[in-house]
Amino acid sequence: MDGLVKRIEKAQPFFRKVATNQYLRAIRDGFIALMPIIIFSSFFLLIANVPQIWGFVWPKKVATALNLFYNLSMGLSLIHI
Repeated sequence: MDGLVKRIEKAQPFFRKVATNQYLRAIRDGFIALMPIIIFSSFFLLIANVPQIWGFVWPKKVATALNLFYNLSMGLSLIHI
């Protein structure tokens, strides 16, 4: 474990340089900003589709509503980009 820590400490200047790169920071900040929307919409996607694995099928109106929430929230994230 000490060897791993030493290697990480040795590479620390490189990591600092990468962390201060303005282009990589912009990509990182974009992912951070979109993460709550992605998590929120993923819940609806799971609720709408996972029960089908066990043989349960939502009524058509319920499945449409759940998928609508997913599509709207992911659509919002695409507008943000």
